[in-house]
Amino acid sequence: FILFDIEVIFLVPWAVVFKTLSLPQYGMRNLIFFEMLLFIALLAAGLIYVLKKGAFDWSISARREAQAEARLLDESEARRPKKQAA
Repeated sequence: FILFDIEVIFLVPWAVVFKTLSLPQYGMRNLIFFEMLLFIALLAAGLIYVLKKGAFDWSISARREAQAEARLLDESEARRPKKQAA
């Protein structure tokens, strides 16, 4: 996730430069636009790949860990000798 955050940070300077270079005297508006479109498409492809791999499915692994911890806690409490009330 941090990788995608860092890559998105590059969009801000691009927007500033795009505003300057899209002036008619430079004539690079289409080239710059399609370069950034390609950059965003590659980011989207990477994000889709990561989603399909299940890298963002933290809830499933967190649930399994919580269930395992609960089982261990129950087992340790069952083994502990019970105190009798006076």
